[in-house]
Amino acid sequence: MPQVESIEAAALALREGCASFGVPGAQLGLMRGEERVVVCVGDAVDPTTPFRAGSIAKAVAAALVLDAAARGDLDLDAPAREQGGGDGWPETPRTLMAHRSGRPNVLPADDESLTAFTDRVAAMPLVHPPGRFSYSNAVWSVIDRVLEHSAGSGFEQLAVQRVFEPLGMTGRFEAPADGAPGHAVSAPGEAPRPVSFAAGPAASAAGSRWWATADDLLRFARSQLDGGPAAAEQRRRHADVPGRGFADGWALGWALWDRGPYQAFGWSGYTSGHLAFLRIFPEQDAALALLTNCAGPLLGGAGGSAVFDHVAPACWPLLGVRAPVFPSGGPGRPVAALAGAYGPVTVGAMGDDTLSVHAPAMGIGEPVAHTRRHDDTFETRTTRLGGMSLAFDDDLLYFGPFALPRAG
Repeated sequence: MPQVESIEAAALALREGCASFGVPGAQLGLMRGEERVVVCVGDAVDPTTPFRAGSIAKAVAAALVLDAAARGDLDLDAPAREQGGGDGWPETPRTLMAHRSGRPNVLPADDESLTAFTDRVAAMPLVHPPGRFSYSNAVWSVIDRVLEHSAGSGFEQLAVQRVFEPLGMTGRFEAPADGAPGHAVSAPGEAPRPVSFAAGPAASAAGSRWWATADDLLRFARSQLDGGPAAAEQRRRHADVPGRGFADGWALGWALWDRGPYQAFGWSGYTSGHLAFLRIFPEQDAALALLTNCAGPLLGGAGGSAVFDHVAPACWPLLGVRAPVFPSGGPGRPVAALAGAYGPVTVGAMGDDTLSVHAPAMGIGEPVAHTRRHDDTFETRTTRLGGMSLAFDDDLLYFGPFALPRAG
């Protein structure tokens, strides 16, 4: 692993990206073998400054479940309702963590208890029949209940005792006084504005409360590379991602990328003001972590996602990682057959391989053109850095990892 003075290309890309895409502060961490290095941007940011790590916490929760299963405390393949998950949850912990339950993607109210929230979600209709992939934050609250019942403690306490402290991580769940303050931008070129974010502990296993540093994420990545059968099982593919848009597969708390020479697992964390990224490369025994304190628009062009897309290619040579070969495929269905309403998103036909996306409730106030990348997967016509792909699979629209059923 190169020393700090030899990663100037990555540090320069980080500074350029933050300046170009409206991000006030960031940490970039690189690991190869046992060596780790962290570089920072921002007046009040140093390697010890915590940022919200968001949904990367799902991988910590999955690691705790696999550890509890190895201890004999719970059964990955027994119904959650038989292991403290609540009467309305017949799915197994494995099915829930693999996002194959069909459960809706919802979050609890700030003051809603874990039990009240999971009971409320249990009564909601499914987005689709079980067995297909669709991302749900809600199912991780059931995982928290199963851990509490089977292992004797809930997610937060177990994370500290069994992950953070043994690995020397500084992660915490209460908002720290020295944490990087959150920001948001709504459009490219806009100045970042301060935003606050508060979420109750009922969503903690989904990632609502975890603050971490880039070095924390790299330490966790190291444990995953060294973790033996349990870690290997955690990153085994459990579901295919329709359209291969945001990733190629899903494991247990991890997304998977299988793109020619680019083989990786990891995930991202979004918490209304922060964006975090972790990518782990088993073949290179390497990892990349990026923490930013600015969320941008869903279709890209600003914020932490754009910074990640700008910085990551500059880091690959330092880690021995080769550039990905992006998926390809056939012509797909006619655009007119895909047009319609999917939840808050309205899709219109614009041409043979172009459609429009309009979703005011999601911050897409004017229709945005998307062109076909392959099959039924589309991306913005301007190919903005940090944007979400769209993929159609039967009657579902996948906006990134989130499945939206077609109306009517």
